[in-house]
Amino acid sequence: MSLPTLKAFIFDMDGTLVDSKLDFDSMREELSFPKGIPLLEHIEELKAHVSAERIQYFYDVIHQYEMEGAKASELMPGVSEFLSYLNKEGIKTAVVTRNNKIVTDITFKKCALEFEMVLTRDCVENPKPHPEGLLTICDEFGIDQQEAVYMGDFSFDLLAAKNANMKAILYSPSIKNDLETMADLTVRCFNNLRNNFSEEFLRPLGFSTSL
Repeated sequence: MSLPTLKAFIFDMDGTLVDSKLDFDSMREELSFPKGIPLLEHIEELKAHVSAERIQYFYDVIHQYEMEGAKASELMPGVSEFLSYLNKEGIKTAVVTRNNKIVTDITFKKCALEFEMVLTRDCVENPKPHPEGLLTICDEFGIDQQEAVYMGDFSFDLLAAKNANMKAILYSPSIKNDLETMADLTVRCFNNLRNNFSEEFLRPLGFSTSL
C-alpha cells in the first residue's frame, strides 16, 4: 500500500504564523472570567444567563485586544520562506483561526501573508477544537483529511486536527512543552522545517517523501 502524498498544509495564525502578543490572562481578568477558561465557549455558556448588551460587551473587549494584537503582530522567523517553498512544491496552504475576519485581514496585510483559503471564527458554526474548519478546507480543496496536516501552538489546534482525522503538528520554540504528547510531530522553527522538510518531516507522519 503506497503512502499518501501531502497535498495541503493548514496553519493556525496567532502563536504559529505570527506573534501577536495577545495577553489572554489580562483579557480574562478584564472580563472577570475564570483563569484558563476558553473565552468563546464561556461567552456561549453565559448567553442563557446575561443580557445581550453584556454579551456584546464581552465580544467588544475581545475585539479590542485582538485589534491591538493585529497591529503589533510580527511574522515568525522563516514563515515567508517556508510558504514560498510549499507553493513551489504545489502544496496548498490555508489557515483556520479562532480570530475574526477583520483582525485576520489586518494581520495578513501587516505581515504580507497570502493563502489559498482562510477560515476565521466568522466562517464556521463551530470554532476549534471542532473539526468543521479543517474539514471544510479539505472539501474545498477536494482532498482527503489524511492528505493534509494542521500546525498550531495550542491544545485546541491539536484537538481539532485529531477530531478531523488529520496529522497534528505542534509549533513550539520552547524546548519543553507539555502539549508535545498530543502532537504527531513538534516543530521548533520554520527554518529547520524548511531545511529538513522531505525526509525528517514527511516520513514520520506517514507521507510519501517524493515531492
